[in-house]
Amino acid sequence: MNDAKYSVTEGAVFHCETKQVPYPFQRAIPCERISDREKASYRKINLLSWPARGPHALSADTAWELVHRPNKTSIEFYLKTRAEQGYNVVQTVAVSKLNGTTRSNFYGDLPFNNSDPTKPNEAYFELVDWTVDLAASYGNLIALVSTWGMYVNGGWHSTERIFNESN
Repeated sequence: MNDAKYSVTEGAVFHCETKQVPYPFQRAIPCERISDREKASYRKINLLSWPARGPHALSADTAWELVHRPNKTSIEFYLKTRAEQGYNVVQTVAVSKLNGTTRSNFYGDLPFNNSDPTKPNEAYFELVDWTVDLAASYGNLIALVSTWGMYVNGGWHSTERIFNESN
């Protein structure tokens, strides 16, 4: 990621600092306001650090089908709305779990030509890139999962394995 909005440390997209927050992470509380007794029962969460804004607790939403089902107008509405609501991360997946290799995205594009991961469909991944860039323009990060494990190990419902040692 070359965007200066994000801190890249040791090859990672996240520059993390550990802070104490109450489970289930509904809101962050400054460490100095938490008693030692309370700290013993709290879990840790990593903070995302933007150089311009400093550390921020991850406030994430998940939209697994974000780059697969909606059109650009809907994607833009979703990302803009989430930014306005205070989210700073959206998690999605590049290859959908719901017939992701056989059902096209809104624009009629499949992620791979002939379900072959060595032959990516550029049009499909241009939408993924566009979505990542759009999220960044709203000050948000896309936490992108490349694919579901079922495409690697056959998982659910004997899904066809398309990723293996040879590709």
